[in-house]
Amino acid sequence: MPFKIVDAFDCYFLCNTFSRGDIFKNYPARKFIGMLDFDDAYDKWEELRRGKKKSKFIDYETNKKKGLTIKYQNESGYIFLLPVPDIRDKYADVDFGKSYLSIELLFSDELLKDYVEEIPVAGGVTLKKMKDSKKNDFSMKVKNFKREDFDNFENMLNIIEKILNE
Repeated sequence: MPFKIVDAFDCYFLCNTFSRGDIFKNYPARKFIGMLDFDDAYDKWEELRRGKKKSKFIDYETNKKKGLTIKYQNESGYIFLLPVPDIRDKYADVDFGKSYLSIELLFSDELLKDYVEEIPVAGGVTLKKMKDSKKNDFSMKVKNFKREDFDNFENMLNIIEKILNE
């Protein structure tokens, strides 16, 4: 792979690292891509985009199906939210103001059936959420999935590829 994957702990750490900008000064020849679930991290992402630090960021991709992405101006730093597949459109409703799309939910309901619970949300809608106690079991199962089980990850890989090729 032409990139290295590093755990950024959580969305707060990642967004704070980007907004301070030191990482770009310390490593000027590198590109940085931050990927966030489209859940509670949406609020933090939106804060960078529209909040006090908005002058540091510009919109890079504005289509949620392709992966909403902002770019740190004049630097090679990007933060994107998971692209939203059609099967999970109601999980990432930016107009509603609350999103629930975690990376595990890019898989089909059939693959998730033993690992998720139903949670009620506003408007009488019920969504699926990965059970915390089942996350490790699910991560072990993923290695046995077929290629087509990852179809909903294609847009995520496309946005990474687009950024790397610039």
